Amino acid sequence: MSVEVSVRTLDGTRLSGTFTTPEEPRRAVLMVHGAGVTRDEVGLYPLLAEALAAAGVASLRLDLPGHGTSGGRRADLTLSGLLNALDAATAKVAALTGLARTGIVAASLSGGVSAYFAAHREEIVDRLVLLYPLLDYRRRFVFGKPWWTGTEVTGEAAETLDRQGHVEHTPVFPLGRAMLNEVFWLRPDEVFRDLVAPTMLIHGSADPTIPLASSEKAAADLTAEHELVVLDGAGHGFSPAGDSPAEVAKSREWTAAAVAVATRWLTPPRP
Repeated sequence: MSVEVSVRTLDGTRLSGTFTTPEEPRRAVLMVHGAGVTRDEVGLYPLLAEALAAAGVASLRLDLPGHGTSGGRRADLTLSGLLNALDAATAKVAALTGLARTGIVAASLSGGVSAYFAAHREEIVDRLVLLYPLLDYRRRFVFGKPWWTGTEVTGEAAETLDRQGHVEHTPVFPLGRAMLNEVFWLRPDEVFRDLVAPTMLIHGSADPTIPLASSEKAAADLTAEHELVVLDGAGHGFSPAGDSPAEVAKSREWTAAAVAVATRWLTPPRP
């Protein structure tokens, strides 16, 4: 059974979501997507929700602020705002299921903040799956940008921020001043030694957006139970290299593999 639900964050932003559950869920999972997409994470999350429901696990997947049918603007998004969204969403999961703890599945943009949340809310998060996660926001959002001098934004970038409130990161994801300030201080890439939730990382070996080395470093830092699953040849989002039938079929194969291993991780045998 799937129903549409909504969640209000600390600042009042309304988030749209889909709650999928078996009749009597024995576990619960929250799914959060990457930048520029929606709660379906390019088709992966509905498949995972179905697999989890068949295994007795309820799931809630949400459109992040400024995405899908949720409120807010992408240019106003911050890491703290995402953490507050996770806080509100896990409370919603508890209210819907009656279960005090939940797993989290997080993709790309949401990966780092979900790890940070899990490290600070170990009483809530019982298991974690990170899909091609963005963990070092400074490196991705600031370092290497043409408008970054090494110590500050260029004068031209400052004028752009004054005029429109953001600079472009990708065509579907702008960066506002709050985010640019925050990434220097909120460092999810440094929390992996503190994580206690069993953590799985799933990453494509040919990811051009977030290199596999990022997840390899996180796996090396983890002291909790963990597993790194590498999908050979997969790109970011397990996307195909092209649109030929063979390449599309390979992408579906990677997605199916990710759903299978994530479901296994999120449904451990009872002790």
